Amino acid sequence: MSKVSPVGITLTALASLTVAASCGLQVKNYPDPSEQGSGGSTVSSGSGGSTVSSGSGGNSQNTGSGGQTGNDGGMPTTGSGGAGMGGVSGIMVNIGGTMVPKEKAIAFIHFGHSNMAGRGQAPATLKPYFLTDVDPHAWMYHASGNKKGFLPANEPFTAGDATSLQENDGGPGTPLVKQAAAMAPGYEFISVGFGENALFCRNYAPGGTYYKAAMAGPMALKGQVTFAAIVIMLGITERHGTATDIQNYPMCINSIVSQIRTDLGLPNLPLMITDYEMTANNSAGEDLTYNGPYGSVILPRIHTIPSFLSKVHPIKFMPPTGMNPAVMNSALVPTDGLALRDDHHFQLDSQKTWTQDLLDIMKEAGWFPWATQ
Repeated sequence: MSKVSPVGITLTALASLTVAASCGLQVKNYPDPSEQGSGGSTVSSGSGGSTVSSGSGGNSQNTGSGGQTGNDGGMPTTGSGGAGMGGVSGIMVNIGGTMVPKEKAIAFIHFGHSNMAGRGQAPATLKPYFLTDVDPHAWMYHASGNKKGFLPANEPFTAGDATSLQENDGGPGTPLVKQAAAMAPGYEFISVGFGENALFCRNYAPGGTYYKAAMAGPMALKGQVTFAAIVIMLGITERHGTATDIQNYPMCINSIVSQIRTDLGLPNLPLMITDYEMTANNSAGEDLTYNGPYGSVILPRIHTIPSFLSKVHPIKFMPPTGMNPAVMNSALVPTDGLALRDDHHFQLDSQKTWTQDLLDIMKEAGWFPWATQ
C-alpha cells in the first residue's frame, strides 16, 4: 500500500500538564482475586536508583538521581539522569520482566460502548487467539483492579464490562496489539482500554466519571510509554441521548480528543474512530440499519470527523456544506461487511478485521510505527 501524507493541521506543541496521580480511580474491578498484583510494572530511569516496595499488588520502582519514590500501589515513576539507557529519553519500563525503552513501548488508548467492551463469540476457531493464546509482545495495562499492571493481552479483560467478563466475549483490544506486534517486530504493544454497555459520547465528557475511568491507565503511563493513537467506538449509541447529542456528535468527539491530547501533552496524537456499524439490522426490533431512521441521521455526522481519507476506506459521500472535520489527524475505520452476533455487535472475526484495517490505515497515513511524538 502506498504511503499517503495525512491531512491535518500542525499545531504548536503543548507543554505537558502536571496531572495528579490517578491511582485512586477504578477502571475495572476485575474478578480472579488469585491474580491480584500479578504482572505489575517496574520502571527504571537513570543510575543509582533505589528499589521501593509499593502497595498491595503493586510494582517496584527504580528512580535515578532526583527521582521520586512512593508506595501508591503501582504508579510508575521515574527520576532524572536516565539518558542513554536504550532510548532517546533514557526511560525504561519493565514489561513482563523485560526492560523496554519508552520508545519501544507503544500504547493504544481505546474506549467506547459495548462493541469496545466486547461482545464477539464466534467463530469458535478464533477463541484461543482472543482468550488464551499469549503473544510475548502484546500486553494490556490497567491502573487498578485485579488485573492491575502489565499482563498478556487476552479477552475479555482488555476493556471488558460486566457482560463481556461474564460471557468471555471478545473485543478489539487483543487483536489490535497482537496484529500490531506482527506488523512491527521489535516493539512491545499495550492495550489501555475501557468499554461499557450503552455509553454515548457525552458520557465520556472531560472531567466526568467515565472520562476519568478511561484515562486512569493512560495517565498512569504518561511519560513511561509512547502513545500510538486514540481509538474510539461510539456513534451508534448516540440514540440513547437526545437529538442535540446526535447533532453535536462531532463536536463532542472533538472536545474529548482535544482534552486527551492536552492531558497527555501530545497535540498531534492520531484519532482512529469507527464508522457506523454498516451491517446493523433490525433483528432485535429496533431499526439500526445505516439508511434507517437513526442510521441516516448519525452517519453523516460521523463522516464529518476524519481529516485523513484512507485508501482502505474512502469516505462514502461528502458531508453537507459547512460541516468541517471535527479533529485533525483523524481517520475513519470501516465496518463494511462485518459479521454480527445480533443487530449491531461485532463477532470475533469482525473485531480482528476492524483492528487490522485500523492499523493499515495508520500505516498508510504515516502514523506507523510512531512518528507522532
